Amino acid sequence: MNYEIARYRPELRPGVVALLRHLVSRDDDLNDAYFNWKHEANPYTREPLVYVALADGVVVGMRAFQGARWQIGADRMEVFWPCACDFVVAPEHRGNKFFRSIMDFAIADLAEMGTGTLLNWSASPVTYGASLRAGWRLVGAYDVYARQTVRTRHVRRLSNRIRRLPLAWRFADVPVSLFLRPGFDALDAAWARSTTSVTLSIEKLPRPEEMADLVCRTTTVRVAHARDAIYFRWRFGNPLSEYRFVLYRAPELQGFLVLRVARLGDSADVSVVEWAAATPAIFESLLASVVERGGYDRLSVWSSALESGSMARLGEWGFTPDDGARGLRDYRPGLLAKGTREVEFGIADPVAAAQLAGFDCWDLRPLYSDFY
Repeated sequence: MNYEIARYRPELRPGVVALLRHLVSRDDDLNDAYFNWKHEANPYTREPLVYVALADGVVVGMRAFQGARWQIGADRMEVFWPCACDFVVAPEHRGNKFFRSIMDFAIADLAEMGTGTLLNWSASPVTYGASLRAGWRLVGAYDVYARQTVRTRHVRRLSNRIRRLPLAWRFADVPVSLFLRPGFDALDAAWARSTTSVTLSIEKLPRPEEMADLVCRTTTVRVAHARDAIYFRWRFGNPLSEYRFVLYRAPELQGFLVLRVARLGDSADVSVVEWAAATPAIFESLLASVVERGGYDRLSVWSSALESGSMARLGEWGFTPDDGARGLRDYRPGLLAKGTREVEFGIADPVAAAQLAGFDCWDLRPLYSDFY
């Protein structure tokens, strides 16, 4: 069968959304909303940065790039570095080496449009290996620390045992769906029962302008996504995620912590995906308020952007390193980068050469990854 690789066109939209059934969900309305939010409503692109594989005019594979604008240094110089995401091939067409074909086409096209650097925050083990073989490089790995309840540890252990049993493996997720609490209901109830605080509160909707103002007042930018009101208004519209915003006021906003759960998840796996605080003590107060009130099955945070004192507190609160490598020897979840031009990160893109040299240049947030 002959395949054609092409840039996305509006008439291909129904085929692209249908293909997302194999990546996002079986709900076509949800897939439509996801595509619209991520690629059509993205404030950093004029049109979706999506590349497709066609078989007799039918969309059978795709690779997308999420528009993203980054700020560098104290003067907050801005650069456009898209993030690779949404790679999927229809089951009946897998094994045709689409990854390299689509990526080669996309990189050439993005280079022609003037894009010098591409990033990837959320490569799966398969995509990770293929990316390294195609010339991407690991800028640095991030560490995830997690705190689980006793019940969650028992349920997960039971699920893992079932997964190793012949014939029974397909029922491995049943204990999770039966005994763990999905979504934010338990967390909301825990906060409703807690003592009212003048400074601490939790809300269901973001405050983009206040949050952006706090980021501007408190953050020394190395390399970070542009965390302005435009970004926050768009980013928290992800239809696959639900968020809670823990705020610290005294009386104006002095700190915030953003919590996320997957709308399609079977448990209250809560991730700390974004934060800003006037002082490390305020950040620790925000995180402590979440840890102590409970209402989650698992609570996780990236350690990469934390102060040393906050890192020490994680151990006191019962956080332990998470096996982000999933037991795979050659897989390290982290930030991958690739230059689109012949001299990668060199003369063609001196900004990328300087700023992608080491991971300590980055101010990391899980929210930068399209996974959250």
